[in-house]
Amino acid sequence: MSGAAAWLAVVGAAGAGVSAPGTGVLVGMPLPVVAMGAAVCAGGALLPDIDCPGSLSLKDGSTVVRAFGIVGEVVGQGMDAMALLVFNVTKSRHDPDRHSGHRLLTHTAIFALGLGMLTSLAASLPGTFAAGGKRYSTGTVMALLIMWSCLHLSLFGLFEKWTKKERKKFSLIGVMVISAVLTTVTASTLPVEAARGKFWWLGLAVGGGSAVHCLGDAITRAGVPFLWPIPIRGRRWWEIQLPSLLAIRAGGRFEYGALFPVLTVLTLWLMVYTMPASKWLAVSVAGLIGIDVPS
Repeated sequence: MSGAAAWLAVVGAAGAGVSAPGTGVLVGMPLPVVAMGAAVCAGGALLPDIDCPGSLSLKDGSTVVRAFGIVGEVVGQGMDAMALLVFNVTKSRHDPDRHSGHRLLTHTAIFALGLGMLTSLAASLPGTFAAGGKRYSTGTVMALLIMWSCLHLSLFGLFEKWTKKERKKFSLIGVMVISAVLTTVTASTLPVEAARGKFWWLGLAVGGGSAVHCLGDAITRAGVPFLWPIPIRGRRWWEIQLPSLLAIRAGGRFEYGALFPVLTVLTLWLMVYTMPASKWLAVSVAGLIGIDVPS
């Protein structure tokens, strides 16, 4: 929700009061791009927790790890080990010892920036390749894969409790199929210039979502080393965090009882503000998660 809200807020603020036929509030950004950007940013806001694997039973670990089954678990184990290695190689003598890679490398501004740049680069790759007797644009295919993975991740995060409950009924595969269909439908409505490989905005969505995640974690009691490797008080992995009296507990009552409803209402309002035609979708989403919004 924080990722989607951030994307819609930036789009709205950048073009407030501007109106142009066939575009969103931000001039030159078509409504399908606004919508897909919000979904990608929502998924990107879960990506930093790829450093938090569980066990091969897939019953634990972070949302992003469990969203992709055994593949997510394997990648998560690798990222956890790599993050811990980078920490041990770059830490100063004032940094405390760590035995887990969680909330280290993937929770930094450098990671968010690098992830955004790599996303834009992958989605803008030149050239074509042949498959099944047809030729495809390399950049477009990469862009569609990025859209699908982030949309799947955002849907899985939204309906995580249901997918966990219905695990034996292939709920994970069901969410993957739904996100694939939504990606195909949305991609078919993108303007011609976007279909030719101009997907630079995907990097903003993925990198921005990752940064939003880190800033959200900064209000929790553990904090995040967002400014690594800039030394602060002799430490390279200094955790940016609120004073203990203001910090919240991750996964606690305040997060689910107050923060989540506020972010949900804000996101739905921003959807209507930036994309007036999406009012029916905002009302439908609100109904699915139990929020009563006048239609």
